Amino acid sequence: ISNGSQVSRIEFIKILSVFLGYTSDYAIDSDPFDDLHYYEDGAREAAYLKGMGIIRGSDDNRFNGNEPITVTEAYIFAERALGYLYVSTDKIGMANPIALASNIALDKGVKTGGTAFVSSANAKRLIYNMMTAESMKVVSVQGNDVEYGESGRTLFEIYFNIIPIEGTVTRNTMTDINSVTGTLDDFK
Repeated sequence: ISNGSQVSRIEFIKILSVFLGYTSDYAIDSDPFDDLHYYEDGAREAAYLKGMGIIRGSDDNRFNGNEPITVTEAYIFAERALGYLYVSTDKIGMANPIALASNIALDKGVKTGGTAFVSSANAKRLIYNMMTAESMKVVSVQGNDVEYGESGRTLFEIYFNIIPIEGTVTRNTMTDINSVTGTLDDFK
């Protein structure tokens, strides 16, 4: 896919699912959506993300995977991955995907160029923004009100089980560790 090409919903979720821990051995035996059968390209990724609550499909259980994904849909998927499970286009304030994307910097560097569809370059930038944004956790749900709390970790840290350590990582601390002894023999 060239950087200017529009990305389909299936293409976007295939990229997104990899960053959220999906592996090719994820098995399914039923269709995740009425228009996406278990043996079709992207079905396992769709089932994986649907199971996580990140994608939901339409009211008639269709995903329309070959259609181009809109910027709003991409924001919704990314926001749900970050823990904002109740974001929706029919809501206002921080539950609205466009307002939320701006507030948590998902839209940083995403250039829509007047189109509502996501290009390959924007998909890559959006996923990068999503992985480096702090994720949230749902504290409470009362009726239509959802209270979120900070998790203190980015999605990158959560899904790749990275534990941040204090200090500065330099080229020397990354490359001069002796692979046999595990020591910093050459560190200066």
